[in-house]
Order: sequence, then structure tokens, then C-alpha cells
Amino acid sequence: MNPRSRMFWQFISLTVSVFVAGMAIRIANHGAADNIRIFRTIFSGWTLLFFGFFVLEAGALAFLIVLMLPLGQKIIAAFEKVSSLHPVWRTAGILGMVGLLPAFSLIIIQPTYLHFLDGPWVRAGIIFFLSLAGMVLLKLGREDLAWPAALGLASLTQAVAYNIVTNLSLVSNYPFSLGWSEISRYYGASLFFAERLYGIKLPLSVLHPAWHLLLAPPFLLSNLPIWVHRLWQAFLQVALATALSLAFVKRLGLNKKALVWGVAGWAFLFLMQGPILIHLLVSALIIVLWTSPAKFWHTTIVVILASIWAGLCRINWFPVPSMLAVIIYMLETRLESPKRWPAYLWKPTLWFILGTSIALVSNILYIRWSGNGTGGNFSSSLASDLLWYRLLPNPTYHNGILAGLLLVSAPILIMLFLVLLQEWSTFHLFRLSGIFSILAIFCLGGLVVSIKIGGGGDLHNMDAYLIMLMLISGHFFFGRATPDRPTERATSHHTSIVVTVALLVPIWMAIQTKTALITWDKGQANQALQTIQQNVENATSQGKQVLFISQRQLLTFGYVDTPLVPDYEKDQLMEMVMSHNRPYLDQFQADLRSQRYGVIIDSPQTILYFYVGRWHTFGDENNLWVKEVTTPLLCYYEPATTFKTFDITIYVPRHQPCE
Repeated sequence: MNPRSRMFWQFISLTVSVFVAGMAIRIANHGAADNIRIFRTIFSGWTLLFFGFFVLEAGALAFLIVLMLPLGQKIIAAFEKVSSLHPVWRTAGILGMVGLLPAFSLIIIQPTYLHFLDGPWVRAGIIFFLSLAGMVLLKLGREDLAWPAALGLASLTQAVAYNIVTNLSLVSNYPFSLGWSEISRYYGASLFFAERLYGIKLPLSVLHPAWHLLLAPPFLLSNLPIWVHRLWQAFLQVALATALSLAFVKRLGLNKKALVWGVAGWAFLFLMQGPILIHLLVSALIIVLWTSPAKFWHTTIVVILASIWAGLCRINWFPVPSMLAVIIYMLETRLESPKRWPAYLWKPTLWFILGTSIALVSNILYIRWSGNGTGGNFSSSLASDLLWYRLLPNPTYHNGILAGLLLVSAPILIMLFLVLLQEWSTFHLFRLSGIFSILAIFCLGGLVVSIKIGGGGDLHNMDAYLIMLMLISGHFFFGRATPDRPTERATSHHTSIVVTVALLVPIWMAIQTKTALITWDKGQANQALQTIQQNVENATSQGKQVLFISQRQLLTFGYVDTPLVPDYEKDQLMEMVMSHNRPYLDQFQADLRSQRYGVIIDSPQTILYFYVGRWHTFGDENNLWVKEVTTPLLCYYEPATTFKTFDITIYVPRHQPCE
């Protein structure tokens, strides 16, 4: 018997035993905390559940012992005969695997037992057992798959399906905002059609113009409900990440179906770990899909196109398209001799200069075309505070940026090290230094952006680094990097454990995402909308303006009828607060002081300063907001009605403002 086969099945048995014990303890602890008498009757559901845990535990331990005996060899040999079953079983295996795809999502997303499933150990156990079932079904359907490969592919498909469901779970006709910035995206996209939607011509958004461009197409068709716009954004997130994953696989030249889908699934989950935002995926997709290092003019045009788009993204993305093209060039183009480095570098140098310049010009043209003028609002991110403590574990991001980055990077970097340890002599040090220097620069740049106030809640600011790391690791691991000194590629099994960990980390990150179907009381929602409309009508009848700091989608999608006041949209107001834009904030506070607005719609405001901001989730942001927005707002306005369920307060002018 192959020792590796025995080790695999021993690993399966031991893992089943560990997960069963862990899940039983976790659920029992939850039950005790909720005062549930689990063993109150012999035939209760809880008793049967724990009896099932006992049977699984005993079976796993017994199988582990059997595998050490001669009988174990016969059992493993019987497992291998699965490949020779009748074709009907193969069809059943494929169909069963397709039917199993939504299983993890359906278990996690339903609310009845969400409290018991809300733990990393239980979630990991559920997906492991579903993956075991998927492994058997895949083995039935694909006789060429080894058992370990079938298990890995089954785990990936479950995690990918759950990630897709997580994105789609936000699609609903819920009329109010689902988060701080969610509605700001749709409002920014609506500004391209301001004259039709609001009856006035308005400047375009200062923040994230590329993102808003992507979200604009549904506005081409008038009167589409809000759920269509949410569906469009969810579709873009999944579709663009999928497209970049498949472009990555195509770039590597993989052709075996199982390997193609396995690597594509891993790449999809790897990108979602940030997650990398949809507008940033576009530039990367253009470069990865169409860059051809051997075709200078072709690549130059591709870099120009991708850089034009990057100029509509964030400033730290201006050089990214050109540097992605440079990395691909250095990975796939041989250096004949270190002495010829000027001839080797002139193309990538030109791409870098040209691409970054094009992105800058694209940004300048947008600023002029947007109607906002050339004020300082577009450079607000350059004036933001740096919160160094967010590199370490903190309430805003419990892992901290460094630990989170280490978790997703370490397995791949170790894998790269082990591969290059065997092949370093086939590559000139000049090339390797260039590739990994670029990676290090964008890693450091991502860290700096992550610690800017307003950031650091996840790894999405490490976007360029994650894409580059994926490209570099794929090229070296699959032998796609062109060596400078041709030699026979050595095969090593030393990386198998690291590869397994690199596979498991994005799966682990994906399944920890919490999601649930959006539910709300439609009667309460309609009552809230009617109350808002009544207050709006009262203000407008008195000749007063109505300011929607938040919830502007109520105007965009026709829930409330009143003229739009474009000033002080919540996302932009927060940006100006964090960048200490004094002229903007002084004008805002002057408008509050003069009680310019008859009604203001915002979330409930409380004057609550955190003594030490770092001890609370987005504590420093809260303190600035309270100082610049909440305090002056409550000084001149008071709550008329609050809907806590929907996070909405209607503010009206105070009869006696504070001094």
C-alpha cells in the first residue's frame, strides 16, 4: 500500500475526530449559556444530535486504528475501486456535487440556529464534512482525480459558493442604507444622470469616480428599483474577481480541467480576502489578460488603457497597471546577461513612466470635467492622519494589518522560498531583485495607506500587493517564469504542506464572513418613509431646504419627493472631516449655525468621545466626527423623530440654539 494513501486517510480520520469533539463542545457551551437542557428527553433533537456526534467520534477513532492493521490496506484498495464504477455512478457523482454546492451557504445563512453556528470552529467543521461528501462525489464523477485533489477541489467549491452567496445576500429591496458607505456608491453613480433624476446639473463625485462609473449602467434605464442596483454591484464583484482569476490561469498556461478550476477557485478566494474593490480589479484584469512582453507596442497600448482607468481610481493606484506589466515582463522575459541590463530595462522603464503619467493626466482631466473645480477636495487623502497602532491587533481589525497580512502571505512566501531554493541558480539575481523589490515597495505602500484614518478595518488597501503576490507565486510555482539558464525543473514534495496551508487560508477567511438574509418590517419602513415625507413637506412649505446627510437613496429611487441639496453627503463629509479640510467644515458649520435647512436627515447622533480612540472600533474617526459634525449639529438642531431600527433620525432647528 502507498504510504501516502495511508497517511491521507489517517489525516481524514484524525481531523474528523478533532472536529466532532470541537463542535460538540462548542454547541454544548452555547446551549448551557442559553439555559437549554440538551439531554432533557431521550428522543429530543439535541440528544439525537449529540448521539450522532458520539457515533462519528467512535467511528473516526475506530477507523484510525483499523488503518494501522492489515485490514486497512484492503479498505484503502476498496476506496480506489470507486474509479472503476459504472458510468451511471459517475453522472450521479457530478450531479450530486452540483447539488451540494449551496449546502454550506444554506446552513449558515438561515437564522434559526445562527447563534450556534456563529463560531470559526463550528463553521470549519461544517465545511470539512461537506467537503468530505463532495470529495466522494467528485471521485465518483472524475476517476482521474486523486482523493487529496478531490478533497481540495470540494473545499474550494464550497467556499467559493459561500462567497458568492455572501455577496448576493445583500441584494434586497430594503429602502434604507445597509452600511455607512453603501448608499454613497449609488448616489455617486446617479450624478452622471443628475438632470434626469434630480432636475438639476450637479458636479460629479470627488471620491471613487471609477467605482461610480461601473455602477452607473442601471441608471441608463429609468425607474429601476434599488434591488437591481444592489444586484448589479454584487454581480460586478463576483464577475470581475472571476474574470481576473481566469485571466490569471490563462496567463499560467494551465490546461488540465481540474487544475484550471482549482487554481481559479483559489485565486478567486485569494482576491476576496482583501477584498479587492471592483473598480481596482478592472485595471488589473486589462493588464493580466492582454499584456504580451514580446509585443512592445501592443503592451504599451494595454498599459495606456489600464492607466487611464487607474487615473479614475485612488492615487496609490496610478502606477499599478504599469508595474503589473513590468512584473509580467520580468517574470516572462529572459535576461541574457546582467551586463545588458540597460537594454533589458528600457521597455519596463518606459511603461512605468508612460503609465503613471497617463494616470495622472486622466485624473486631472476628470477633475476639470467633473465640475468640482480644482480645489483641494480631490487630494483629501494626502492630508489624513496616520494611525500606526492599526498595524497591530485592535478593535477596528482584531487581527491587525500586520498579522492579517502575514496570515494570507506567509504560506505563499514560504512556498516561493522553497521553490526558488531549488531553482535560484537558473535566474539572474538582477531579475529576482527587481521582481521582489517591486513587491516589497507595494507592500509597504499598502501598509501606509491601511493606517490612514478611515482605513485599517481589513486588507483591502493591500490590493496591489495581493495581486502582484498572486501573479509572482503562480509563475514560479507552475514553472511559468522563464529561466535565464535553461535547466530541468526539479520536482519537490517539500512544499506540499505549505501548499495545503496556502489553500486552506483563503477558505478559512471566506467562511468566517458573516452573512444573513436581509429582513425588515415593511409596515414600519412605510411608516418611517411617510414620517420623513411629512417632515419634508412641512419644511418645503415654509421655503426651507431639506438636507439628506445620509439616506440620499430615498431621493434617488423616488421614495421621498423633494429637491436635492447636493452639499454635505455623508461619505464626502467624513472624508473632509478626516482630512481636516477647514474651509469645507467651516462652511458646513456656518450653514448649521444659520439653520439653513428646515429638516436634516442623518443617523442618530450622540456626543460621545472615546477617551482613547484606539480602544474602540473606528474610535479616532468617531472623535473627529463628533467634534466637527455631531456637536455643531446638536447645537443648532434637535431630534424630532428617531427610527432606531433603520438608523435614521429627523432633525429640525432648535428654537433656542446653544451659544
